[in-house]
Amino acid sequence: MDQPATKSSTTPPVLGEIFQTHLQAGENGLLLIKLEDQNHLCKIAIEDGRAVHISLGPHIGDAALSVLDQHTPEWTSFIDDVPARKRLKSPINKQLMGSTEHSGASPNTAATPHQKVTETQTTVDLSNGANAEIIDMIIEDFVDRIGPLGNILAERAALDLGYREGAQMTPATLQSFITVLAQEIPKKERNSFLKKYAPSPQNGAMS
Repeated sequence: MDQPATKSSTTPPVLGEIFQTHLQAGENGLLLIKLEDQNHLCKIAIEDGRAVHISLGPHIGDAALSVLDQHTPEWTSFIDDVPARKRLKSPINKQLMGSTEHSGASPNTAATPHQKVTETQTTVDLSNGANAEIIDMIIEDFVDRIGPLGNILAERAALDLGYREGAQMTPATLQSFITVLAQEIPKKERNSFLKKYAPSPQNGAMS
């Protein structure tokens, strides 16, 4: 009963139609968009029809909108009732609807080079735990590895461990959090995830 409803489109979506569906009063959740040539998912947090946050890997706000505008969508997924963890200064509905003039159609922006997102950070020093910003980064990486339901799984894991959103996560709780998330990741990627977020350099025992 408490499993979130997920609406997915595996055929090439028309973003204008997707936005018209979800950017209306009463819609709450997380809209995920997979773009061609991008390793990360574009994530749009929606509250009562207002797009209150957008991210794509390291890109946030206008930078994420720019990448969205330059790439063709492959598929979308919407997870109902996922609360926004972050908010921009103002909703971006108008910018999103404007971006649909270029997205989803045959790319006439071929003259603009694709900005491919690459992983530049191989390990993170978490020996003293992690603040809310780093927790968000870990969750985003987790979602990119396993797909749409990763957000829900991560938030439930954090709650089960007694973590309060926005607080500092202690090293012991962080190790448990990382271990729980890793169990949901395919084996071929699990070890790299554990190594990347090991609380200390000598903590190879987690893998």
